[in-house]
Amino acid sequence: EQSFATEAKWKEARSDNTFENAVCSEFILGGQQIRNVFLVTHASHMPRAVFAFDLTKLQVTPAPTGFQRDSFKSTTGLERWLPSAGALAVSRTALHEWLGKLYYRFNYGSDDLVRTAAVSC
Repeated sequence: EQSFATEAKWKEARSDNTFENAVCSEFILGGQQIRNVFLVTHASHMPRAVFAFDLTKLQVTPAPTGFQRDSFKSTTGLERWLPSAGALAVSRTALHEWLGKLYYRFNYGSDDLVRTAAVSC
């Protein structure tokens, strides 16, 4: 809502993770005959979110927000290769998303799971 300066018409509030959000969003929007949506989430989270929404019948157009700025351009030479808090934060985010996508592939890759998750919506 903040990034696009518009109020969301539908809000899904029952999910505990991105996979459940995708399934419950399909449940809510499917009742309105909506199948094409803009998927808005943090840029680093987008690949995993797209994977989760691709398991549903919704057709998503990614609309990432919250891009991380390259804070390493100001450093030069050897300093660029030394550990820093900023680089650690970026590495943590990348590792979290990579492991999350791997977890989703192993745990949410079947139609049975999509149907089971829809029951909680």
